[in-house]
Amino acid sequence: MKKGMLGKTKRLIFSAAVIGLSIVQVITVIPAWALGKPDVSSSVMNPLINETTTALAPGIQEKNLTFINPQGDRTELFAVDVDLSNQNTAIYAGTPADGNSYAMQTVRDQANAAIKNGKNVVAAINGDYYNMATGEPLGMELKDGVEIKDNGSWNFFGMKKDGTPVIGTSALYEQIKGDLQQALGGPKILVENGQPYDSPDEIYPCAAVGIRKDNSVFFVTVDGKQAPYSNGIMLRDLARLLID
Repeated sequence: MKKGMLGKTKRLIFSAAVIGLSIVQVITVIPAWALGKPDVSSSVMNPLINETTTALAPGIQEKNLTFINPQGDRTELFAVDVDLSNQNTAIYAGTPADGNSYAMQTVRDQANAAIKNGKNVVAAINGDYYNMATGEPLGMELKDGVEIKDNGSWNFFGMKKDGTPVIGTSALYEQIKGDLQQALGGPKILVENGQPYDSPDEIYPCAAVGIRKDNSVFFVTVDGKQAPYSNGIMLRDLARLLID
C-alpha cells in the first residue's frame, strides 16, 4: 500500500456509475467459515473471529471483520474496496443535495440526492471533521473540479481528473488542485512510504482511506465507544492494519 489517511465525520461517496445498464446489484455473502483460511490477516487482529465478504457491484466489494484488538477488546471493522480499473466505478465527494456548497445533511440523504442525480451509489462513508452547527468542513473540499473550501494546513484524499487517487499534504493540494476532480480533507496521514504512524494514543471509532500500489482504493470504518460490541482502535494499530 502506498498511503493511508484518517478522516472523520464529513461525507465521501463512492459509487458505481453504471451507464446504460439497469441498476442491479449482485450480492454474494460469504461467511468466514465457508472460506477456509481467511484472506485477511494482521497482527492487530488477535484473533480474527469472523470475516464476511459482500460484492456490492462489479469492482466494489465490502468486508466485515470481527476481531479482538491488541487491548483485548472486541472490534467491528467494515471496509469497502474499489477497483478503479473497472470503468464503471468512480469515487465522488458527497455534499448536501449533491450541490457545490456545505451544510448539515446526513450521509444517507447526501447519497440519496446523488442517486436522484443519476449516480448509482452503492456505499458511502464519513470523511472530514466538520462544524456541527454549519456543516463547514475543517479541511478542504473540492467537488467535480470546483473548490468549495480551501484549507492551508489540512491533509487530503482526492481523485485526479485522470482517475488517479492521491493522498497528500496541504502543500501538495495547492500544487495539484487544478488537476483534482474530487477532494476532501483529513487530519492525519497514517501511512507514508509503507511506514506506519506510531504514537501512543487513545482508542477511537475511526474512518480511514488507503491507496494500494495498483491504485485501487479502500475505505475502512471501525465502530467504537460501544463496548462490548466494538470499543474502537488506536491510530497506531489502524495504521498497521491499513498496511496489512
